[in-house]
Amino acid sequence: MTNKNGTLTKLKNGKFKAIWKFSDGSTKTKTTKYKREAREWLDTMRAKYGDGNDKDRYLTLNNVYELYFEEKKRMVNNNILKASTLDRYNQTFENHILNSDLGNIKLSELTPRLIEDFCKTKLDSNLSYSTTYKHIESLIKILLGYAYQKDWLKNPIHKQVKRPPKRLYKSEDIIPLTENELKKLTDCSLQMWEKKQGRYNLGYILMAMTGMRVGELLALTWDDVDMTKEEININKSYSVHMDFNSNKRKQINFATKTPNSDRIVGLNNSAVWLLNQLQERNSYANINSPYVICSNSGQQIKTNVFRRTCERLFKTANIETGKVFLHRARHTYASMLINNDVSTNEISQALGHSNISTTENYTHTDLNKKIEREKNYNFFNLLDNKNNVKDSIVIDSNDTEKVYDNVIYINEYKKNRVFLSNAK
Repeated sequence: MTNKNGTLTKLKNGKFKAIWKFSDGSTKTKTTKYKREAREWLDTMRAKYGDGNDKDRYLTLNNVYELYFEEKKRMVNNNILKASTLDRYNQTFENHILNSDLGNIKLSELTPRLIEDFCKTKLDSNLSYSTTYKHIESLIKILLGYAYQKDWLKNPIHKQVKRPPKRLYKSEDIIPLTENELKKLTDCSLQMWEKKQGRYNLGYILMAMTGMRVGELLALTWDDVDMTKEEININKSYSVHMDFNSNKRKQINFATKTPNSDRIVGLNNSAVWLLNQLQERNSYANINSPYVICSNSGQQIKTNVFRRTCERLFKTANIETGKVFLHRARHTYASMLINNDVSTNEISQALGHSNISTTENYTHTDLNKKIEREKNYNFFNLLDNKNNVKDSIVIDSNDTEKVYDNVIYINEYKKNRVFLSNAK
């Protein structure tokens, strides 16, 4: 039996063999015990690669993703699309859509209600609102929009899907660290370093002092640090993603999240002290590495290794981690700035946000401290060790705040001297 570019034959063993012939002469085959299954496979191949106008009767959401993925993979190879973006789509598809009933429904049978119910089921399974709608529902809409653009879908149902109000599914807030918690983490981090229990957990403290993302911290090199000007140049980010040519996961430094993420951030005195300590201790241990945060052998740290180290740090300090404890560092940095009356616009620049509305999610204002105008708050007193001040460094703070272009300098507001313990 011939079906346009496909043929279906019965073999001597009783099975059925379907053959699809592509325009370049290559073929693809499927052998099955059931004639109906072989015929449906040919119908799907015809819908995917043929010229029929009834593709919605045969194509499923899973079929659409296969075609979408092939096209986007070519874009990755041509450096038009980030591999990390396609990797995120692929993980979302494989984890939530591929083996679901929704993924196997024919396009002609899909309705907005089915998609809405599917997302509601995801919410009921304790997935966050953000994961459900920012990733899963968004990918479904992308695929349906792609199918509609290709004329495989007659009804633009991707424009008809509705979301429930986010306020009904309010996720757990990311609570910034208190001053005492950050001080406790800093002390524990130095103690663990002395005991050789994690030389790079100081990176967490550095994130809290600079607002860097985890990927930005792990990609930071000493070439990006200007100790004379007391600045860091954030211009790349570390990530592990799938190499779709070799089908292996690779670690790579690539461009930052958005153009606004490329930024220069001024270093406060505690951050300068920490960076000096990292340099001195690397030199003492004969570690020669381009990376600010590196392993004992000078290698770049993987995200999961850094996460485990920070989990151990939190456990040692007896502070709960939670699901997003790494991100608490950025929230801590933003909240300290907002509580010191730094403007939201300037904080947005320091965090590398492209939209100021995103920054508003980071600014956890302490009303009591706002009322008191931070009279007793000392941003840079994190490393104060009252039991060991013989090697302390005395720093005079300035009651100033300066912003030049995309460089943000945030200095101490309290007019006291800051004692930073030079712990060894």
